[in-house]
Amino acid sequence: MATDEEVKPKVSGYKLFMKAYYKQKKKKNEEMVPLGQEAQSVKQAWNALREDEKERYRKRAQKLSMRQGKKYVVPFMTRCAPNQFMKLCQLIKDKPDMMERLEKIGFHKLVDICCAQIPRHLCGRFMDSFDPPTKNVSIRGKSLHVGPEDVRQIMGLPCHGRKIETNTNNQDKSFKELKRMYGSIPYKTIGNWLVERKKGMDFETLFVIYALGTLLCPSAAIKVSDTVLKVIVATKAAFTEYDWCTFILDELCNSIGVYKKKLRKGTVTAPLNIGGCMYFLMIYCLQHFPLGPVQAPTVEDAIIFWDDNRVKTRVQTERESNKGLLLPYGDGVGQSSTQLQPEPIFSHPEIKRTYDRVMSRVRSILQEELGSLQARLLGGREIDEDDGNDEGEGQREGESEDEEDGGDTEQEDGGDTEEEDGGDTEKEDDDMRSTKDDEGYKSEGGSSQKGQECDDTNYSNEDQVNVEEEFHNLRKSERLKKPAIGSPWVVTNIGKKRAKVADEKEALYQFCTATCTKEEEMEEFVQMHDYFLTRKELHCLRENAWINNRIMSMVAKTLVGDELQRAGHVKRHIFSAELMEKMSDNPQRWSWEAHEKEILPEHIGYNIGECDFIFGPTLHLNHWFCYVLDTKTMRFYALDSYVDSITYLRLQNEAEEAMKGCAQTKKPKRMTKTQQQQFNQKEWMASRCRECFLKIIQKVKPTLFGKGREIPDQVNWAKVHLQSDTNSCGVHVLSWLQGWDGSPKDNEGYTITKLSPDQLRLIKVECLWWLVTHDQNIHKQKVLSQLSENQQPKKKK
Repeated sequence: MATDEEVKPKVSGYKLFMKAYYKQKKKKNEEMVPLGQEAQSVKQAWNALREDEKERYRKRAQKLSMRQGKKYVVPFMTRCAPNQFMKLCQLIKDKPDMMERLEKIGFHKLVDICCAQIPRHLCGRFMDSFDPPTKNVSIRGKSLHVGPEDVRQIMGLPCHGRKIETNTNNQDKSFKELKRMYGSIPYKTIGNWLVERKKGMDFETLFVIYALGTLLCPSAAIKVSDTVLKVIVATKAAFTEYDWCTFILDELCNSIGVYKKKLRKGTVTAPLNIGGCMYFLMIYCLQHFPLGPVQAPTVEDAIIFWDDNRVKTRVQTERESNKGLLLPYGDGVGQSSTQLQPEPIFSHPEIKRTYDRVMSRVRSILQEELGSLQARLLGGREIDEDDGNDEGEGQREGESEDEEDGGDTEQEDGGDTEEEDGGDTEKEDDDMRSTKDDEGYKSEGGSSQKGQECDDTNYSNEDQVNVEEEFHNLRKSERLKKPAIGSPWVVTNIGKKRAKVADEKEALYQFCTATCTKEEEMEEFVQMHDYFLTRKELHCLRENAWINNRIMSMVAKTLVGDELQRAGHVKRHIFSAELMEKMSDNPQRWSWEAHEKEILPEHIGYNIGECDFIFGPTLHLNHWFCYVLDTKTMRFYALDSYVDSITYLRLQNEAEEAMKGCAQTKKPKRMTKTQQQQFNQKEWMASRCRECFLKIIQKVKPTLFGKGREIPDQVNWAKVHLQSDTNSCGVHVLSWLQGWDGSPKDNEGYTITKLSPDQLRLIKVECLWWLVTHDQNIHKQKVLSQLSENQQPKKKK
């Protein structure tokens, strides 16, 4: 995609006359005319003009060309034409019999679209924020996964049923018959046939063809394509029995994926055409990533809510707001995919997929960082939920407790509201505050439940509702944060002195992660268990930063050391990140003898084989995940907060079901090439690492491999929550090292508690405090002294 470019606009007198002709015809509300006849009528009207009238149009075109000079090249081209589709729908709405027939096939909600234009500059930014492989959209720090259910809520199409296949043979009789009837017919003619109710034509089939070609999955052709005809062949028997939402979403992802791949090659000189339903992507992003109070009451009402006026207002807001996607700085961010360096030549498909994933996330992070910088430079910064927490606390320390606030600003950005759980409120009276401290509240989704009855005061239901409303109206920075998990570095008791402790931890966190000189970076801040961390290495605990190997290894050594000192034995052994890095790089050639000082009992003081769990935090291709061996059952688990874990879990279940079917038929079913490319790459590495774990156990505890004991020979992909950003994978691993035991934590079967973005940041703050102030850290007093000196106000000379 190009930016502003010097091109000569091709404006002629005939084009100006054609535009005026269509405009006049539109005012008269004349009926639709086939494309060929309409072009012929314009030509005849032009030829009927006198020469002086033609010359007047030519002079106007010449002046317009001189005045324009430059012309902006549109970001992309698309055949998604909601304006054309709306004209047909306006005629169908007035005919109850047609609406009834559309309702029977599940396409009746499409007639409610009310936005005739697609703002391509804004949709270009939406596409840059969309990651086709994972189907995630990340805008202004918020990331959401787009699924078929989202298509159903917005477009109203059937979402359950059989998969739509487009692999029909070109020699199929039904396909050849449809191609004979519709293959060379423009979509505009199909629309005319629908209005005229042409005899011998199936209304439902014509409408689906027209909807697919002009709105749902248009291609670059103006005539009915073979893909659309193959879809009709596959679904014509019963439109409602097929999963249209998955098909529409897959077509959109494939089109955007091909579009981005062409841009990365760096050879694009003109706007490219994008297929797929750009209308759905536009409505989804407008609804789920609001910028201000304008938003449909429900997702189901979004297709009716977002009309031309509201979309134009939103585009203008995106240009003027400090958080907008169309700020002037954005000329080189959101839609500048062609300005990136050409894609490096990689031979391995796994490396290519990783490159695509990382580069897509990098563009999103770059846009967010530049937006924040732009807001600070402009002065009138709009403080969002993440940036305003710490500043808000400091500014409101001296304010009275009776001050009321209008609520959080997080709803403007569509941020999470999970931080509303737990904590004391400063606006409650002393009796209520003591009651909450004594009783304790467990909240989920914003509701509170008492642990026991209060002895001093009995509160009515109305009083309880008022207290909860007052709690929800507090500013976010005034609420005490609730720990994400039970962890040695997260304080679980929340009392009256919690705010002061939180301030001290935040001050230490800001001090240790602040930018400093090179000499200060090399200074050791943590040293224990024959391992040390410099101040520079603690910088990886900053916001939006990746956890490095040394932090992970120090946490592993300290967790194991604390358990050994406290209980006299270790039940959760953790390998160092350096050991796992060597193992994952080449598991087939990895040898435990090279790491015997981390494995054998005579070196570490206990037998690994007697532990309940053995963890292996692994960094591979710039992504953290974790392997776990349960020595009681000898089951090997893989924990991954990226979408691959769910994909592999699904494919693993499919493979098990296929093996059960093969046992009955005695004919093994081979996996397709697509399944092998998606599944075998990461599964192979996990299987090889599992063999390395078993070799270690066989060395230190051979009795676990007794006669008759069956050792599971597969990798189990544990069900864990997915990360919502690109840099929290290491923080998720930190939480697993301390709290994962394989048991489900909710009704959905997740084996770990879901962490919000604020809870992820809290883990970083508490982890740094835990390491620096640990009793065995020999640099503890030195760091705390430097912190105290740094907090003292400097005297002016």
